[in-house]
Amino acid sequence: MNYSRLKMHRIAWMFLVIMLSLLAFALAPQFMEIRGELLIGINVTVAVAGLVIGLIVIRRVNQRLLHLADVARALEMGDYSARSPITGSDSIALLSRTINSMAARIQSSIRELETQQQDIVTSRELLAGQNARLEEQFRRQAALGEFLQALNAVDINAIAEKTLDYLMREADLQLGLFYLCDKTTGRLSCIAQKGIDSKALADLASGANEGLPARVAAERRWLTIRDVDEDALPAVGLGFSSGSLTSVLGIPVLFQQKVLGVLILAALHRIEEGAGRIIGSAMGALGNALNSAVTYKTVQHQALQLEQANVELMEADQLRSEFVANMSHELRTPLNSIIGFSGLLLKNRQGTLSNSDLNYAEKINRNGRHLLSLINDILDLSKIEAGRMDLSTAPVRLDILTEEVLDMLKPQAEEKRLALHLEIAEGIPTVETDSEKIRRVIINLVGNALKFTQDGGITVQLVPEGHERILIQVRDTGIGIPEDRIETIFQPFRQVDSSTSREFGGTGLGLTISRSIVEMLGGEISVASKVGGGSTFTVALPVRGEGTETNTRGIGDGALSGLCEEVAASCMRFQGGMMPVPGATVLVVDDDPDSRELLTGHIESMGAKVLACSDGEQALRLAVEYRPDLITLDLMMPGMDGWEVLRRLRENPQTRAIPVIIISIVANRRKALVLGAVDALTKPISNDQLQELLQRYVCRQSANKVLIVDGGEETRLFLTSLLEGKVAEIHSASDSREALMILEKFLPDLVFLDLDMPQMDSLSFLRILRADRRLRRLPVVVLAGRNMSAGDRRELERRVAGWIEKDDCLESRLQEVLLHVR
Repeated sequence: MNYSRLKMHRIAWMFLVIMLSLLAFALAPQFMEIRGELLIGINVTVAVAGLVIGLIVIRRVNQRLLHLADVARALEMGDYSARSPITGSDSIALLSRTINSMAARIQSSIRELETQQQDIVTSRELLAGQNARLEEQFRRQAALGEFLQALNAVDINAIAEKTLDYLMREADLQLGLFYLCDKTTGRLSCIAQKGIDSKALADLASGANEGLPARVAAERRWLTIRDVDEDALPAVGLGFSSGSLTSVLGIPVLFQQKVLGVLILAALHRIEEGAGRIIGSAMGALGNALNSAVTYKTVQHQALQLEQANVELMEADQLRSEFVANMSHELRTPLNSIIGFSGLLLKNRQGTLSNSDLNYAEKINRNGRHLLSLINDILDLSKIEAGRMDLSTAPVRLDILTEEVLDMLKPQAEEKRLALHLEIAEGIPTVETDSEKIRRVIINLVGNALKFTQDGGITVQLVPEGHERILIQVRDTGIGIPEDRIETIFQPFRQVDSSTSREFGGTGLGLTISRSIVEMLGGEISVASKVGGGSTFTVALPVRGEGTETNTRGIGDGALSGLCEEVAASCMRFQGGMMPVPGATVLVVDDDPDSRELLTGHIESMGAKVLACSDGEQALRLAVEYRPDLITLDLMMPGMDGWEVLRRLRENPQTRAIPVIIISIVANRRKALVLGAVDALTKPISNDQLQELLQRYVCRQSANKVLIVDGGEETRLFLTSLLEGKVAEIHSASDSREALMILEKFLPDLVFLDLDMPQMDSLSFLRILRADRRLRRLPVVVLAGRNMSAGDRRELERRVAGWIEKDDCLESRLQEVLLHVR
């Protein structure tokens, strides 16, 4: 019997002993009283009966308890189907039922848990499958994204390589070929191939324009070859073995139903529907990308062609420019001599020429100038067409400029007995424009009016149009222009009468050049005419130049050359009858001996001494040695050209202040002024031009009279002390009114004006000065003791030659002004 059963027997015996002890204790008094054997027998009998009954009860209880223990042990071992067979209504039966009920509930719960656990396992399996599918989708989406990103390339071969990589990896394919369709010929060419057997790829690539690729391109649809005989497709090497292709797929690459290429894909197995979806999802983006790459390549090729054409055009333009420059030099050089020497002959200084000889010389001179004018027109048109005509804008008084032009053309009008009038409306502002270019336009328009007018006259009007534009109108009483020919006159080499027997000469370029110049200056030109009733040409010019920056003048801002040019020019105009003082020295630098001789003769006839040389090295040496008062410099010289000579003259402190004038066949005035020249003229130049230059830059007496206008007594005394010994006569005024009173009796060569004046401000003073015909060209330099606003500076630019800031460098800047004006 096991330990459990032993335990039950011990309990039964203990129970029996306890019962007997209780019985003995209960019967003990009776044993004391009944001393007879009868009582003893009865007690023994009862005790034996009780003992027997107790043993029976104990045995039964023990058996029932053993059943319960077996059930409990089965439950402990995990057998929840075990049940106790004990029945009845006693406590042990109740315990048995309780244990059975508990076992049943545990068994039911375990079954439910097992069911739930099975559901969880099933759910986990489903979730794992879904996760695997999602991961695969994410991977494919990522791969598709990388593929689409790779399609952004503009290299067609790179797109083809990336396409085959992506499709063969994602669709589980073993072979791939990419054909590009030539958009011109329609022929297919293999540009990329991938696979495990290059020989099989080569076999499939051969006959691209005859076999499957050509058919796919022609039909523009997918074609599939599958489950064919093994001999129908090439075998491919696997490295360790070989296999036969099972499926081949041909796909057209389309963009807007146009075939750009063909894909051939093959596999050792059947190509499933999923692989087809992967391939199909990539084809739309591939078509767009391939079209972009082909377009880019086409544009790039066209750009290269355009660049090459542009290079060739630039070379041709350079050759044309060199040809024009060479022809200009070759034509103008002898013309310069012809015009110059014929002009000397016309002066007949020795008195040896007869009237007939002078007539011949006049015809040579006149026709030479006419030929020069034709050449200049053609060269200017060439510059305009090449976009190489430079503009140099500055404040310009159109009324003064127009008056000068009409004064110059008045002899021609008088020769034809034509009236030439100038009408200037009130309120004509200063214009921001290129004075030389607009002078050329006015000369052309008035010259044309003189040419085509036989009776009557020409009237030039200056009329403001609001605050933004000024109208220059040239009205004549000439032959007029037919309405259907008005636009023709602005075309190159075209005139109203273009026949060979026409009455009027000219190249027909004047109006073409004039319109181009006006448009470059931001204006426009128009014409109104009637046959027999004359013509009116109108130039509408903006007050402030368009498309160009204003040239700011100021000594403190590095624009000294522009300031000195205006100051000296104004001095020259006031001393118009003054000849250069004896002893003035001019250095003439020109490689052409005729030009040197011509310039030397003109200059020496005006009383100046001439140093002549033919190259740049000699010019630099003579400039340092003699310190001439003026240098005339040719640009086109062998060895060191004129630009290099000018640069070295300006770099050398010993020659920096010497005024240099460019006199050359091709004179870029804007570049010359930037590099430090004071002026630039194109050969040939007239005797009057040369005399003007000498008076402007060599006349030592032109800056000998100075007026100082400043409200501070200490400043006036300081400026006077600085100028003493440098000029002959100095006057000073404490305010603008006093200055105006002095100017009534005293005409200075230069005025220094304080910016901040008492009583009357400097701008009001300048307006009065410029309104006076006698004083309006008087050069004025403003002395600024403070920073000027942009508005004040613009206003001053229109009325003064420049300004000097009152700082520590005042003395040196005054000296620079005087040196350039002298």
